[in-house]
Amino acid sequence: GDSSTLQPGEEVIAIGSPLGTYTNSVTSGIVSALGRSIVAQGPEGCNDNLHNLIQTDAAINFGNSGGALADAGAAKVDGINTALASQAQGIGFAIPINIAKPIMQQALDGQPLARPYIGIRYVAVDAKVAADQKLSVDFGALITPSADGSEPGVVTGGPGDKAGLKDGDVLTSLDGTRIDGSHPLEDLLAQHKPGDTITLEALRAGRTMTVQVTLGTRPAGL
Repeated sequence: GDSSTLQPGEEVIAIGSPLGTYTNSVTSGIVSALGRSIVAQGPEGCNDNLHNLIQTDAAINFGNSGGALADAGAAKVDGINTALASQAQGIGFAIPINIAKPIMQQALDGQPLARPYIGIRYVAVDAKVAADQKLSVDFGALITPSADGSEPGVVTGGPGDKAGLKDGDVLTSLDGTRIDGSHPLEDLLAQHKPGDTITLEALRAGRTMTVQVTLGTRPAGL
């Protein structure tokens, strides 16, 4: 499928083996929300930061991870079931298929698994962020330091740093596609691989500039 076309309220089905016992189970629900970010507990207690996830109320349990989240009407895979909220019911998460596709192709081609990396911390810009930060646009990705201010928005020595990006820049498009709620930065990046050169448009102090970034390889755990 094409996860960029998903909208909240669409019907989906989750397929998997909940609890490792009930193989080939199918549950149904809707897309509850898009663009969710969570910290998920991975193997051996390690925490993984996951971004731009699909939230669904289709029942997802331990053992569903890796199964398909499919469009109930078109029978196309929209996402890969990956996590659940353990303190609630009806809150599950799936990785959008547009993010999974390049990784899948690398595996099929026998290549080392690698995801593209700019080396920035950012928040998606919406009307509220634009108002709070007094921005001139209500879309894009605002490069910003970590919440406690201990880490800069642009990772020192990373691809974005080498290209000249700075904290406070608002990335507005990638290769001519506007960065917004329908086209999140994470989705647009997922269409590329490490080593690709992308063209970003950014706003800095009210002026538009164009920056070319050669993507690196995303470090594990990010």
